Amino acid sequence: MPADIAAAFHWLLGRAATADEAQAWAAVPEAVLRERLMATQAFATALPSSAIRMRDERQAVEWDVSLDIVAGLLAQVQAHWTRLGETMPHWSVAAEPAFLPDQIDGNRAAFLASGVQDVAHLVAILARHGWQPGAFPRVMDFGCGVGRMTAPMADVFGAVAACDVSPSHLALARVACGSRVQFSLVNALDFGMAAPFDLWFSTRTLQHNPPPVAALILRRAFSLLAPGGVAVFQLPTALVGYSYDSAAALSGSKPEEVFPIHVLPQAAVFALAAEAGCSLVEVLEDSIVWPPTLCRSNSFVIRKPRS
Repeated sequence: MPADIAAAFHWLLGRAATADEAQAWAAVPEAVLRERLMATQAFATALPSSAIRMRDERQAVEWDVSLDIVAGLLAQVQAHWTRLGETMPHWSVAAEPAFLPDQIDGNRAAFLASGVQDVAHLVAILARHGWQPGAFPRVMDFGCGVGRMTAPMADVFGAVAACDVSPSHLALARVACGSRVQFSLVNALDFGMAAPFDLWFSTRTLQHNPPPVAALILRRAFSLLAPGGVAVFQLPTALVGYSYDSAAALSGSKPEEVFPIHVLPQAAVFALAAEAGCSLVEVLEDSIVWPPTLCRSNSFVIRKPRS
């Protein structure tokens, strides 16, 4: 039996694969195997105690702090992601082995195709609420990375602006998109956002920012939404065992993670939206952060009234 199949069944489902299962999965790519197993009912119930704990526990998440503290946290985020952008930019955006520096040249088409698929998903979200791309002449892609989604967004929407905390990522995004997109660096507490926009989009970005930073990003984004504007974004709102204290984070006492996952509670998101006079259109659980028994990730649609 292939070692990867045996390991996947052991770690994800808590049991050994049968001979028939091993044969059936033998020709399936590793990423597909992982995705399919994690979508099974067996996986969803593998850690029931963790799921109950996530649902019931009150998490101590500090998110409303002074601007000086947010500035210090943002500097940490920028330093970390700049290093990743200099060493493994594509893999840091989509952590698949095929996108590592020594593999990306042969897999660039797949990398770009994933961005096209995600933009199609964004368009589908908007269509679900009766909105077409033409209704959003000014679009902001927040946390654009190397432009994986930004380039296809520029094909679908009107004027697209994009920003990222990492200069090394932005350099590649500029090459990918050319003059069609206006880029800005997130290096101050305006978070690279200066002008109003009709659609604000962010995915797989807020989750890597400490809660005080993510909260201030949302506050800034909501404030710049034009009347009738829409924000579509994703972030984790609960994680088993998670807590956050900004003083401890700034002290540097905790080891640095490659992909830190942070949480901003739903109540904080709702409060920030209400503060800006925005209304909640939709909040759904998504599968962006795994496993769902340990982490709840939500996709939000928020709208600012026209008057």
